[in-house]
Amino acid sequence: MREETHSIPSPGFSPLSGAFIRYVLAPLLLCFSGFHTTDFLVGGLYTWPEVSRVLVLNLAILIFSYEFVYKDFIFRYKSGSGFHPLRGVAYTCLFPYMVGSVPLLILITRFS
Repeated sequence: MREETHSIPSPGFSPLSGAFIRYVLAPLLLCFSGFHTTDFLVGGLYTWPEVSRVLVLNLAILIFSYEFVYKDFIFRYKSGSGFHPLRGVAYTCLFPYMVGSVPLLILITRFS
């Protein structure tokens, strides 16, 4: 006997909102986070309020990336499709995070 599983998306979450999160919201948030984390690391002001702010920002970004991007890629691309969800997370989250860091690093190397 073959058991079929049907996944029912949560109410209020349409494919359009999933695409908006993956291709617009996630890259913008990750660019913002990458810029501010690099600013913190290069700035040299390591007070407890600054450290806690950056830790909370990065923890929130990790949770966001897992809950809304990684799980969405798992839901959309089944295991037989040849697409690995971590690859999608790298394109959607990791590269924008690095792109957010690059302008600050270029400014620092140019003017120091």
